[in-house]
Amino acid sequence: GGEGGGSVSLATNAKYMIYAAVLIPSALLTWAIKDPDSPPAQFSKLIGLTGLISGVTDEFSKPAHDKLLPNWHDMPNVPQDIFPLPHTLVLDLENTLVSSTWDRKYGWRHAKRPGVDRFLQTMVEYYEIVLYSPSPDYIGDPVVTAL
Repeated sequence: GGEGGGSVSLATNAKYMIYAAVLIPSALLTWAIKDPDSPPAQFSKLIGLTGLISGVTDEFSKPAHDKLLPNWHDMPNVPQDIFPLPHTLVLDLENTLVSSTWDRKYGWRHAKRPGVDRFLQTMVEYYEIVLYSPSPDYIGDPVVTAL
């Protein structure tokens, strides 16, 4: 009967070890995030972990360029005598103007939504059109050029 009780105790100890392995690092991480002057945050800075994490997160959280839109008068092929300047219309490229799919056989494929050409021709008369895309430039640029 003593062996059965030992295995239950071993299973219980393993469960507590798993809890400790998850809860203690989670608590330290939360403390470091909430208080940049805490010992875990200072240790993270000391070993370079803070800089490494910041470098990765900056790629996703900061704009790709310092200035997202050029000045109207600095753009080529734009009449300089337009006044007042048109309002800006921001459109989502992938979900509004085109439908994008990817598969192993063909890679990225894009199809224009019905009426997109006429829509853009009409809107360009009234608005400065800015196309937004969450995709990297190498995927979005060819689609914009084709439009």
